[in-house]
Amino acid sequence: MNDINIISRMQYPKHGYEIRHVYFHDEAMLLYATQKVYADLAYTLDGFLIGDKEMARRLCRDLGIRPERRTSETEVCSIGYSTKFDKWFGWSLKGLRGFGVGDTMFSKENEETAPITNMGEARLSACKYAEHVGGIPIPTPEGESNANPGTSN
Repeated sequence: MNDINIISRMQYPKHGYEIRHVYFHDEAMLLYATQKVYADLAYTLDGFLIGDKEMARRLCRDLGIRPERRTSETEVCSIGYSTKFDKWFGWSLKGLRGFGVGDTMFSKENEETAPITNMGEARLSACKYAEHVGGIPIPTPEGESNANPGTSN
């Protein structure tokens, strides 16, 4: 995909995102290279992609999630914390799941796992779930804290 050209923006600062009406020339559509592809994409106020406007509405408005990137290497948000539910969520276009204290740690093998005891473990489970349903794999060094700043471990 070539550069995205912004036509207009509508900000929703209370919910932490904006909708950008954009166009681009899609390189994958070689037959239609002269045609512009239009889309309404949602971004955090810091400029990181959330998804389409329906996804942003569901995540940010309905669930109260503040989307963020799992790693600094990506421009796409696939996890976020919700004060409304006191949970970390992980998602992709394939699925959405929340993790909080008392929930079970995420396991892709559906094996029996221990309950989540702190918000660092909840965030780690959200990261693993987002990776499982379509995100980019991330290395997590042993002993690294995945806690939300301002929450206790």
